Amino acid sequence: MLVPAPLRAAAPCEPVGVVDAIISVTPPADTHVVGLKLQLDYPAGVDLPGDADEASVKARVRPLPGGLMFSPNDTDGSMIVALVGTTPLAAGPLLEVQFDRCKGQAVPTAKDFHCGIEQGSDDKGGLLSKGVGCAVALQAQKGTSK
Repeated sequence: MLVPAPLRAAAPCEPVGVVDAIISVTPPADTHVVGLKLQLDYPAGVDLPGDADEASVKARVRPLPGGLMFSPNDTDGSMIVALVGTTPLAAGPLLEVQFDRCKGQAVPTAKDFHCGIEQGSDDKGGLLSKGVGCAVALQAQKGTSK
């Protein structure tokens, strides 16, 4: 079970570039995972425009394989994404999330982001509470320095 991300101060983020986070999953070898609910905790140095499931949040999330339906929900410091595929999810990149990098904040590293799977489902409708791995990698930083 994931721990809720701490609430952050409501200091506005003045964007000075973007950070692209790539979320990858590793399903169990013997299970066809077709649905996931994942949590992505992100550091104070980045932000997403908008809240909850507003269009501006959805515009920053892109599924990497085709055939995925997804629903992101941003809570300022953490994002919950529910997604389901029409075929089993393969190991590897699943989602890309584009964050604004905030002026005056340290440039984040992949270690500053935390990803976890809250729940999964297999192709037979069974629920999975364990066994699906989740990792975050960052693409090259874009924008000006601090």
